[in-house]
Amino acid sequence: MAVLVLCILSVFGDWAMFDVLYALTFFRYRENPREKWLTFSGITLVCCVSMLGNEPIWSGLFQLGIFLVIPLIQYCYNGESGSKKPFHKWFFYVFYPLHLLVLGILRWVVFA
Repeated sequence: MAVLVLCILSVFGDWAMFDVLYALTFFRYRENPREKWLTFSGITLVCCVSMLGNEPIWSGLFQLGIFLVIPLIQYCYNGESGSKKPFHKWFFYVFYPLHLLVLGILRWVVFA
């Protein structure tokens, strides 16, 4: 039930419900790489297909680029927590929304 609520709430964000499903997949299948990547791929395909009806075909094709992250995560992530330094902890929480705000303002200025 909590996952459903989080998916509904995340629709207003950048990744819709897929970020919640990705996080759940990485947690649930953390000990089983094959299941983890199969589930990740399935969620990504659903994401791409769901965009085909609303956007031009090339927009859905751009989403396929997320498959490129699979070898990167597999190679670089060892399953352990990263740095505990406050700067590293808070950088993402500041940078991510800030860069979305900047991109939104640019979109508004360019296409207004």
